[in-house]
Amino acid sequence: MQALPYEHAIDSILQRDSRFHPQAYIFLKEALDFTLARIVESNQGRQRHVTGQELLEGFRDLALREFGPMAGTLLREWGLRQCQDVGDMVFHLIDEQVFGKQDSDTKEDFSAIYAFDEAFERPFEPKLGDSAAVGVWAKGSRMPFTTEQAYRHIERAQEHGRLAHALLITGPRGCGKQALAARISWLVQGKMKQGFDLFGEAVVSEPLPLEEQECDAVQIVTPEKLSRVIGVDRMREVEGRLHKAVARDAWKVVIIVDADRMNIQAQNAFLKTLEEPPQNTLLLLLTSKPQALLATILSRCVQLPLLGKPDYRSDGGEELVNALTQVATSSFGTPWGALTVKAVFAQVIERRRAEIEKAEDQNYADEKKIYAQTTDGRWLREREDFHKANARSVYLAERSRYFDILMAWMADALRARFGMPCEDFPEVASFVKAISEKESTHSLLRRVEALEELRASLETNAMEQLALESGFLKAFG
Repeated sequence: MQALPYEHAIDSILQRDSRFHPQAYIFLKEALDFTLARIVESNQGRQRHVTGQELLEGFRDLALREFGPMAGTLLREWGLRQCQDVGDMVFHLIDEQVFGKQDSDTKEDFSAIYAFDEAFERPFEPKLGDSAAVGVWAKGSRMPFTTEQAYRHIERAQEHGRLAHALLITGPRGCGKQALAARISWLVQGKMKQGFDLFGEAVVSEPLPLEEQECDAVQIVTPEKLSRVIGVDRMREVEGRLHKAVARDAWKVVIIVDADRMNIQAQNAFLKTLEEPPQNTLLLLLTSKPQALLATILSRCVQLPLLGKPDYRSDGGEELVNALTQVATSSFGTPWGALTVKAVFAQVIERRRAEIEKAEDQNYADEKKIYAQTTDGRWLREREDFHKANARSVYLAERSRYFDILMAWMADALRARFGMPCEDFPEVASFVKAISEKESTHSLLRRVEALEELRASLETNAMEQLALESGFLKAFG
């Protein structure tokens, strides 16, 4: 059989095994070239056969160099989750006579040389003692980026033709999600660099604010002013516009601001677009509450969590910080201190629950007043169910935020333990430092672990008040 050109070989492979994205095969070829160059350099300019282990090591090193903290996410997007997947691609290319092999080469050469999580995510996890990252790294969480880091990785992916079609940009309010989306949109439209100056340097064009970029090729979707909801009709309109013609080779961009405000019908409608986007389409979802989105949406997006310092003292956070400070002065590590913090925590979350439910009830009442005469009762019942579900979702997000306050306070205690300044609560640093002097690193980490266990148990069907009491005794007693 005659060897096929590389792109034709990829097409042939995909017809019988579509597990891996075409870009995965293109990157594999680049990884082989990278590995060969490294071997030639270390072998006095002579080439030799590349072993499976050497190729995997080159694959790993090139991915880390090219994609940085996004490497693991991008490889998952391409369908690659383990070393054996790379071996399967290699042997597909051998079958197409694109790659060569020796008699001693087998698929087993690619078995478990390293774990992808260890290779592509562990290098970017915070390390205890790092002044910029001391804290607790929750299992399964993703390393957050600064907006500049995120943009540079997107820029590199765009330059190499590897930009994913859907990005989920998450982070607390005020972390720069919309500004980043504006830069990415400007980039794919080809407007970021506007020629060269007299000295041959690229002239960089500052992007317009997001709201000013809307045109035939760029759609900005925001919640409706009255209901604060993104409805199914709006998402159907988005899909319809995506299939209309624009200038040749132009990118179509859809930016959904506060994507968590899509109701369930809108999310299901959007899934069709997400699964089968038109060519040269980029979908950007912005949210501070990704947990409100369908799991099927989350699984189809490359996630870009952004760093940002939340306002820990708003909406009851002040009371919680004051309670922690009060306990730190006298009763930290005692049952009395633990129950004091628990009582304030329970009071704050119950008040926030009532405020959230009241706001959603008012939203439903406003909708009912407008649509009662023009829609049937079933639709209004569905809207009532939606607002109840949304109240629950917002409450859970707020409860999680209060846990973040407790975790940030503990992180400051760990920083103080290592002689570093308190970053999240510098105004109470003396109280936090007093705790760090009494507690060992092991005991502080044990308390943090207890908080994480409590947060996880509350995500099941555990009785909230009972779980809070036992959990706080373990974390603060």
